[in-house]
Amino acid sequence: MFQEDQVYRMDHYLGKETVQNILVFRFANGIFEPIWNRQYVDHVQITVAENIGVGTRGAYYEEAGALRDMIQNHIMQLLTLVAMEPPSDFEPNSVRDEKVKVLRSARRFSPQEVDAISVRGRYDRGFIGGREVPAYLEEKGVAPNSNTETYAAIRSASTTGAGRTFPSTCARGRIWPSEATEIAITFRRTPHLIFSQASPDRVEPNVIALRIQPDEGIVLKFAAKLRDRP
Repeated sequence: MFQEDQVYRMDHYLGKETVQNILVFRFANGIFEPIWNRQYVDHVQITVAENIGVGTRGAYYEEAGALRDMIQNHIMQLLTLVAMEPPSDFEPNSVRDEKVKVLRSARRFSPQEVDAISVRGRYDRGFIGGREVPAYLEEKGVAPNSNTETYAAIRSASTTGAGRTFPSTCARGRIWPSEATEIAITFRRTPHLIFSQASPDRVEPNVIALRIQPDEGIVLKFAAKLRDRP
């Protein structure tokens, strides 16, 4: 019914300042752009956690669930920004085309593999921040025999020509101890640890954490020596 140039794809998540900064951080910094590939990156984990339940949106959540509410749209948008190749320019169509390549290259899983690459769950009654919260099945608008998930995690991978993509895990959950939306890029461990007095398990890999909300910012985690104490 419509031509391609008549279709507008809008996602309010892309309006967040930290999300808009992902491409700038990747492609405008010479110290990160060359190592942003699967030769150096071990995996990426995208987490969207909220410390509240469904509240008055129980009827909607019954139709959507965590997977369709966040992962298939907002989180997939974040994944494409992290894994895409550099576009030829910053025009909308050029950026879109590179994002689509990531989605098209994602591995397809058979129904028999779903249990091995995904997890579904649902929150129960408990306490968050000292206040009691009801179970999902006790929320208004939720069917008592509901099978809808409030937590979902999927492990996937894409493969593009230049190797910018890597194994990824996308998780979405409600009623977590704290609220956080974060993209964690975990780099591979050093191939040879020269510090014999340090256990390899205690030397953690480098991580770049892109914090979308609520504490917006970018954090780089690297190893350093602690001062000796007498």
